[in-house]
Amino acid sequence: MKNPLLFRLLVIGFIIFGVAGFSKSPQEKLNFANAAIEAAKQAEADRYMADKYNAMMDSLNKANEIIKAEQARLSTIY
Repeated sequence: MKNPLLFRLLVIGFIIFGVAGFSKSPQEKLNFANAAIEAAKQAEADRYMADKYNAMMDSLNKANEIIKAEQARLSTIY
C-alpha cells in the first residue's frame, strides 16, 4: 500500500456510511460521507486507489437512489 493514510480515509468513509444507517437524518449523514469522499479525493484516492474509490462512489450513488425512492414513496403516502 503506497499511502496508508489514504487507505484509512477510505475505510473510515465506508465505516461511517455503513454504520450510520438512515434512521434519523440521512441528509446529515450523507453530508458527512460527502465530506469524507472529498477528503479522499483531495488525497488523490481516485488516482491511486481507483477501484476502492469507485466502489465508494457507487455506494454513495446507490444510497442517494434509495433515499430518493423512499422520499418519493413517502410523498405519495402523505
